[in-house]
Amino acid sequence: MPDYHYVALSDIAYKGTLSDTQVEAIILVVERFIEWYAQEIFYEKAHNFKFDGNGKRSVFFQGMPDIVTCTKIEKVSSPASGDTFETISSGSYAVEIGSITFRYNRWTIGILNYKFTGTIGHGDLDLDGNNDDFYYTRTGIPEAVKTLVNKIINEHFDHTGGGTVKSTPSKDNKQKETLGDYSYTLKNMQNASLSSDNPTGNSYADMILRTYQNRAPVFAVLDDQQEADVYDSLYEVLYLGSD
Repeated sequence: MPDYHYVALSDIAYKGTLSDTQVEAIILVVERFIEWYAQEIFYEKAHNFKFDGNGKRSVFFQGMPDIVTCTKIEKVSSPASGDTFETISSGSYAVEIGSITFRYNRWTIGILNYKFTGTIGHGDLDLDGNNDDFYYTRTGIPEAVKTLVNKIINEHFDHTGGGTVKSTPSKDNKQKETLGDYSYTLKNMQNASLSSDNPTGNSYADMILRTYQNRAPVFAVLDDQQEADVYDSLYEVLYLGSD
């Protein structure tokens, strides 16, 4: 089932005739969209990524969600044989929320020649063991998710007609109209950019999301292909068997 994190299925007040699986698919799309727009993750997420050595003691990850824990750092040991890595001693570097610093050495210059494994985003505690204030002030995110999910369902399903589908797009139309037939909300979301002040077309949700946006995005939480995959999955769940 979709791996969503900010609301429960029971938080969605109106489901029309949609199954739980269909509603969960909508929740997933909305949550992934919010993470993409904010360029932020509002829970502690297991993650690994490769990064370039810069020849200096410190490497910075500007715009990336905070590092919460670091399990290991690895360096390419056999470039000729592909991605073969060797683990670097954890005592040789210090990890901050947005950087990693060697205590005595320097990062070897290279392209994607190091690999981070750990968690990013926000958890109960930060790297120093203190309460992560951002984690405890993310209450607006569930509110935005509920608002957008309810709005999508209400726009797309006839509220007074027992949940009758207003329109069922074809896959071809979905591609051409960028989900315009889904609902006005999804169309706005599909056409949004990181600089949009009104990414969803819903003034209440947009007001909330603007306060959480990372203004210096470098690390893409959700890239274009991932976004397309999520929307395709939504289509399959909502219109399984439709042409």
